[in-house]
Amino acid sequence: MSTSLLARLAHEIKVKNAAALFDINRIAEDFFVPILSILYDCPELKNQNAVAYNFPAVDLGCEAAKVSIQVTSDASSAKVEKTLRLFEEHKLNDRFDTVYVLVLTEKQGTYSSRKLKEQIAELPIAFEPDNHIIDYRDLAARLGALDSEKIKAVTEILINEFAKQDASLAFRKELENFLTVAQAKIEFEKKSKKYIPSIFIETSSAKEQVRFFAHPLFFHRKIREGFLKLKLTELNELLRLAKQNPVDELPDLATLSSDPTNLDKLAEALSSQTEALQALRSKIAPMSMDRGNAERYEPTEDADAYSRIWRHPVESRAYGFNRRLDDILELIDLGRKKILLLTGMAGQGKTNFVCDLVENMFRKFQIPSIFIPARELNGYQGQARIFDFIASNRYTPSVQSLHGLLKLFDEVARENGMPFIIVVDGINEVSDFSGFSQQINDFLSAIAQYDHIKAIITCRSEFFDQRYASMLQQDFSDQIFHVENLRSEMSERHKDRLIEAYFDYFKIALTLGKEASDFLRNDLLLLRIFCEIEEGAEQRFVPTIYKGDVFERFLVRKVGEFEDHLKAQVVPVLHKVVSEMIRLDSFSSLSTSAFGSSEASIIERLISDDIILRSELPEASLATAGQQNISFTYDELRDFILAHYIVTDLADKAVDEVSSILAKLAGLQVREGVFRYTYILARKHGKVDLVQLCETQPDFAQHFVNNIELISPEIQNDADRDRVRDILSSQGSPHDVRAIAVFLFHRRVPTEVLNIDILINHINALDDDGCRQFFTTIFATGNWNWQNDWRREIGRIVAGYLERAEEHFPPKDKALLTFMLQISGYADWEFLEPNRNRFTSLMAKADFQAQRDYLANACSSVIVDNAAEIWAFAA
Repeated sequence: MSTSLLARLAHEIKVKNAAALFDINRIAEDFFVPILSILYDCPELKNQNAVAYNFPAVDLGCEAAKVSIQVTSDASSAKVEKTLRLFEEHKLNDRFDTVYVLVLTEKQGTYSSRKLKEQIAELPIAFEPDNHIIDYRDLAARLGALDSEKIKAVTEILINEFAKQDASLAFRKELENFLTVAQAKIEFEKKSKKYIPSIFIETSSAKEQVRFFAHPLFFHRKIREGFLKLKLTELNELLRLAKQNPVDELPDLATLSSDPTNLDKLAEALSSQTEALQALRSKIAPMSMDRGNAERYEPTEDADAYSRIWRHPVESRAYGFNRRLDDILELIDLGRKKILLLTGMAGQGKTNFVCDLVENMFRKFQIPSIFIPARELNGYQGQARIFDFIASNRYTPSVQSLHGLLKLFDEVARENGMPFIIVVDGINEVSDFSGFSQQINDFLSAIAQYDHIKAIITCRSEFFDQRYASMLQQDFSDQIFHVENLRSEMSERHKDRLIEAYFDYFKIALTLGKEASDFLRNDLLLLRIFCEIEEGAEQRFVPTIYKGDVFERFLVRKVGEFEDHLKAQVVPVLHKVVSEMIRLDSFSSLSTSAFGSSEASIIERLISDDIILRSELPEASLATAGQQNISFTYDELRDFILAHYIVTDLADKAVDEVSSILAKLAGLQVREGVFRYTYILARKHGKVDLVQLCETQPDFAQHFVNNIELISPEIQNDADRDRVRDILSSQGSPHDVRAIAVFLFHRRVPTEVLNIDILINHINALDDDGCRQFFTTIFATGNWNWQNDWRREIGRIVAGYLERAEEHFPPKDKALLTFMLQISGYADWEFLEPNRNRFTSLMAKADFQAQRDYLANACSSVIVDNAAEIWAFAA
């Protein structure tokens, strides 16, 4: 039986070797170390690469028995000769008295080449080809000479290993089903809207980085393209002019940049590329402007004058060359990384990012992968949560350990020519923070031991900093590629695409004004909330967004998602949360220990939605063991709910208590938001006493200016108009004047109390000096030449308006036209006449008598004369 098993082993090695799917290190480690240790009485036989990386000449060795073995699938004389030559060169005879060459397939009939004979003669130890070159037949013969106990031991080793091989084969047959189940959780992420397909708009840099990390064999061409751009010609020409020696011994770029054909060759290529480029960089660094730790290059004495002349061009060119080298080295390093770590604040799109990767890129390239929502690990106990989660897949092979699984995944990766990737999303959602911190480190440490397995981990940044930062101090930390903010480099174009994608997904047909668009482009959580409440909205124009209204509609929608018997409890539970925050003077985190079971169930529902509430880290102590902390995902929504509690619960009971709360919040960051929404909601709910309390606060005037955009049209009144007029007319803070002017400029609906007409009427009532002072305040850009920069800014603004007005004639917004005519006469000379001519052309095309009459009554002679000249030429 043992002989037939050895024959099977030889046959499978032949097949795998022919298909280039064969890992000699794994074969040697798993099969031959335990077998050969028995057959050759080498109890301490081990893989020499475990002793020293890239150990020369032999693969296995036992220093106790002084026996070494080279394991190879190459049966040629040349291979044997090379093994013996390296054995001699590295003086391995000091460690070993015997060297065997084990041919994994079948050895040749004879070994009689001249070179081999010469090498055997030079070898300081005895070597006989007939005895020391062996294959499975020699092993079988040696096995037959052993006692029954040893034969039984070898047979059991072979049976166990082949059972693993058979399980591996069965797993490959079920691989497609296994991967389908392993990625099925993505569908649940869609249903819960944690993952919204097609709305993730990644930056080009993040996209390129992750692509290379996930499939370096396919995207290796990026490295090849980088190599082709490396040219020393220009640098060497400058060195020649400086009478210095050129940089020679350039690596063989053609060989280094050639694309590898499988993952093993990729690993070798990336290693050799790194070594060659670092050596080249060390040659260039001394003459670069950015030398790092390298000593500055000193020219030869006879060329000192030339070197002084050409030093700066040489340093500049060397600097540019090394930057190109660094770009390639960074790409190579990324391809060799095993772990991609994504951290960021809530709402930054981490889940959408990884789900999009798995569903689109990984499936497109057929990259084998597993998606694990980390919150589901809460359903598994003990120290092997991740293994147990994977093992729950009905198609998982019957292995007993994480390493058993990873070995299979590594083999699948090697056969498919692409890494096997395990994604664990949201490790901050695992409730056992302290226990799981060690578990995730152990898991990643295990992954780092396999050549072709990679992991992608996501975590909220504050959780990572407090609970998982030890990951960056582990023995595998050099294998981590850390992306700290996916949105950090998002361009305005990316933001526009993101809004379009959200609107398309939620089937929203709204048209946004610039102010509304800016609100959403710069606040991704608000964008998500807005889209939820506007889902299915038909075409209408939205000039601006009032956050208080958005929050109120969103909370109403969320309450509506609860069962009928719970709906009436949701808002009271949220009010209890904020009342506890006020009582404890803690607004960033709150323990749920004071909440009953029904209240806790509502809180859990809100946490799972991850927009209103989120799970937080309790302080690590015995007193807080087993407790859960919560916080609000969105600080401004917290402030709104705090204000809602004050207005709807406290205001009718005790206004004095509200006053003490506002005083208690003084100096805290939370006060501004709470005061803002308390004032708005008090007006909306007709709480006269509370409105009066707010308006008598010492800092009310500043709050009014800062938050005027939140006063929606339905609650605007004459008192607001009077306050706005007073601010425009005052000689107070330029910031306040500018803020009110900008606010009014964007309010174009004439039926609203606060609109652009207030601004236009104010300007028309100013004389020349008043206009100059007012325009300086609202248009000055802060440039060094501040006396005139406001005029140039006016000129640019009017020119931009005219360009749009000419494209869309006649202009529908007559108030905006009036404003542009008012300010145009104060433009810088560079713009004054061209803009006036363009206005003249527009006025000649249609009747704008109302605007003409209005401007003729302005108090500023500049406005009157400018308008008169425009209409005179138009006539």
